[in-house]
Amino acid sequence: MWDSWRQGTALEQVERFAEQDDYRNALLALRRATESDPSDPRVWRKAAEFLARIGSPEVVIAQRNLTRLEPGDMGLKVALVTEALRFNDLDSAAEGLELLEEGARQDAAFHRLAAAVALALGESDE
Repeated sequence: MWDSWRQGTALEQVERFAEQDDYRNALLALRRATESDPSDPRVWRKAAEFLARIGSPEVVIAQRNLTRLEPGDMGLKVALVTEALRFNDLDSAAEGLELLEEGARQDAAFHRLAAAVALALGESDE
């Protein structure tokens, strides 16, 4: 019960601090929330949303955790690849592509992401 209250309070603080552009304290509150229950997808969703909004490369970690906690959500896997590409984390982008099920591989969005990863990997080899 205490952990749940602490986590809820920390998530509220993230929003409050973010509204005040106090990103340092928002990040500290976010860290408290993720540490209080690292298996709660709600916390990682908030983390991914906030970290993406402020342009932090740690969003890839949040997306990876979300993907691990909710393996059936294709949108999370696509978001992992997209954010990994955004921050040039090519290993995570390739890992995210591998997680996509066969059905998703028929989609045009998959082929765009796969092409972007292949292009990035080709450029990094030069």
